[in-house]
Amino acid sequence: MKLVSRRKALKNTISYFGLGLISPTLVSGVLSGCKIDNTNKWIPKAISKSNLNYIIEWIDIIIPETDTPSASKALVYRFIDQMVEAFLSKSEIHIIDSGIDYLRSKSFLKRNDKEKIEFVSKMARNNEFNPFFILMKNMTVLGYFNSEVGATIAANYDKIPGKYEGCIDIDKYGGKVWAT
Repeated sequence: MKLVSRRKALKNTISYFGLGLISPTLVSGVLSGCKIDNTNKWIPKAISKSNLNYIIEWIDIIIPETDTPSASKALVYRFIDQMVEAFLSKSEIHIIDSGIDYLRSKSFLKRNDKEKIEFVSKMARNNEFNPFFILMKNMTVLGYFNSEVGATIAANYDKIPGKYEGCIDIDKYGGKVWAT
């Protein structure tokens, strides 16, 4: 019998159960335990500073500040920079670069919040830019819920959970999914 590593088993399970919207590359990044630099001295390694502004604006459209912090406050843009640097394929990096070029060509940063939301919604339906939308949305959500903010504020968190309750009403514990 051939043994399979835990990492490979998780990747295979994700693929098998149709969770393929999150690419194996993104899964690799999370499984590697990448730690995000949350110091004030952080400098992007793979994304130019001019492109970083587009990413920050874009991720805050996907996860805006509500009663929980926004994606940028959770430092998701740093997670994305690390993913680009260490885990994304050349074709995925090209998708991001093309998407940001498109945002730049359409003066995305100069739009108001309502216009940005409408613009991102149209991008999601545009076949040419749908891969950019999906990749960036997946990295945003993955980075957010793997951040301290996402795991402790946006989702319920309990370092030492109590007894197992298999089938309960989600409202019993605050109406949020559990991070742990």
